Amino acid sequence: MKNFYNILAAIALCSPIANAAEIEPSYGCFENGSLVYYPIETVWVVFSGAMELSEEAEVVIEGQEGIVAAAPLQSKQYGNSAITETELYGTFDAPLTLEKGRSYVARIPGSILRRVDDAEATNTPIALVFSIPDYLPKAHTGISDGGNAESSQSLRFDFPTEIQTVGETSMLLYREGELIQEIPCHVSWDWDLGCVWPDLKTPIQFEEGVAYTAVLPENSVCSLYREDIWNQEQTISFVGGYQEPAPEISCIWCSLWYERLGDTLGEVRFGFGQEVALSEDPSVQLWTADMGSLLKEVVPTLETSESMWILVADFGGYPLDGLASGFIIVVPEGTLVTPSGEAANSRSEVRIDESNSVASMRQDSAVVNVSGNHLTIRSIPQGEQVCVYSADGVLEAMSARAADTLEVRLANGVHILRIGNKAYKIKI
Repeated sequence: MKNFYNILAAIALCSPIANAAEIEPSYGCFENGSLVYYPIETVWVVFSGAMELSEEAEVVIEGQEGIVAAAPLQSKQYGNSAITETELYGTFDAPLTLEKGRSYVARIPGSILRRVDDAEATNTPIALVFSIPDYLPKAHTGISDGGNAESSQSLRFDFPTEIQTVGETSMLLYREGELIQEIPCHVSWDWDLGCVWPDLKTPIQFEEGVAYTAVLPENSVCSLYREDIWNQEQTISFVGGYQEPAPEISCIWCSLWYERLGDTLGEVRFGFGQEVALSEDPSVQLWTADMGSLLKEVVPTLETSESMWILVADFGGYPLDGLASGFIIVVPEGTLVTPSGEAANSRSEVRIDESNSVASMRQDSAVVNVSGNHLTIRSIPQGEQVCVYSADGVLEAMSARAADTLEVRLANGVHILRIGNKAYKIKI
């Protein structure tokens, strides 16, 4: 059972002070008009300063038909050299499970607590009003009623109190008025908060412009401390907003990853794993290692193989002996397009170091580690996908887009690692 003394929120009590000798509490266990979803163990209030009980007294709880419970009052002091507070509290013999749907008042008599340094200063009478509700309050939802949502990741119900599941909690999803899925749900809680959200490995995408309704049925969850206080049915109606992303065109293979360069640069081939076409202004470029000078730009051609579309750039034997610090070959954005023309490739580049080898791997925040036959990629940028291919372009491993780590065991030899739109050679 929750220790209400330690965790109920501190609140200000707002009655005016009648005169200088009357003292009011700084805060207490109930805000005036509070909804209470738990059995009541203790009623307490806190005063600023050092105070002590001057006589025996009780806190009583009154309902519509009179007093329903009483407990003897005690006091204690705590604080430090700078601040001292006094708590006045009464603990019942057993937790009170009061009747639902009713209002109550916790009353503490006046003039029973006095200041240690001023016996004339005593407390005013205290009345704390609260209610035991019939149901949990309406939850705040992650999607506003009538709003838009792209996926089920926005579907959630947040209650302003701790909750627990009733049986196996699920919500119902309707599409254009037709039930399409019963979605299992997670139920969790924190201090003064209870959450219900879909338990799905793969989010549901809500089609753009389509009407959806999500329903959390009555008695799906209840108070963490009173199983007889549960939720009423709650419905969210919204319009789908998911749009299929434009297809990505990314380089997955390059002939330089396993061909040793000589003193000149001839034909370089780039592989793409989907059908592509040359744009109206295609090019492949050769740059100095610092990207300070464009050395040569050629118009590529396009070939196909069983598994790839291959962009071929012939640099015609460009001399490399003067490039001691290496160079960069770039396929600019927009060199290739999908057959429909709706998407173009993003920029791809291959960096060649001073030894005429493909440069070692470091991509944005992603960190790559090779240990024996194990390849590990950590800190994958959000939304990026990692793929590992054999040297001839066969897919060997692929990460989920939501994953930030990929671990894979590879055979000895050369493999191609692609992170987002950049690709690199890995030797095992």
